[in-house]
This record gives sequence, structure tokens and C-alpha cells, in this order.
Amino acid sequence: GGCRCRAYAAFENPLQEDPACTYRPTGQPLDAHAVLWDSEAHARLERIPIAFIRSKVKQGLEAYARSNSIPLITNEVMQQGLQGDARPKAFDKLPSFLKRP
Repeated sequence: GGCRCRAYAAFENPLQEDPACTYRPTGQPLDAHAVLWDSEAHARLERIPIAFIRSKVKQGLEAYARSNSIPLITNEVMQQGLQGDARPKAFDKLPSFLKRP
């Protein structure tokens, strides 16, 4: 595991083991907590017409829920996750017809 650059620098082979990496794989699957969706939030997600964007929104909201220890995505959680502090302030200036009522 580890950085391929250090492996290349040490052995001139990027596929070698990184000598400075302390990670040791256990062979066990990563513990990914399941995030559930309530029916209203799931219906709202399904209204996104483009599958690629719907998939990205779902991934982002589930990551948001996991990072905040939220086991169930509701409309309120969806709104919080989509508003987020990281969103550009330019979205605040959208015309009213583009904003969700």
C-alpha cells in the first residue's frame, strides 16, 4: 500500500511496497454503515431526471449522512446536505424560479 511515488523513488518500480507506509491490510471488508432513505426523500431523489446526476447526489448525501452519523436520510437531511457550507455563494443569487419552494 501507500504512495506510488515513494515506491518508485526507493525501488524504481511503482508497484513495489512503499517502505514508509504503515498501513497493513487485514483482508476484511471496510466497515461501511448502511444509510437508509425515508420514502419522501427517496421519491425526491428519484425526481432528478438525469441518472448520472441522481447517482452523484445520492453518493454525496450518503457520504454527508455517514460523516455526520445520520442513519436515515429525510427531506430535512437532504436539504441540509444539499445546502452545505461548501456550496458556492453564487448559488444564493439564482433566479427565484430555479430555487426550490
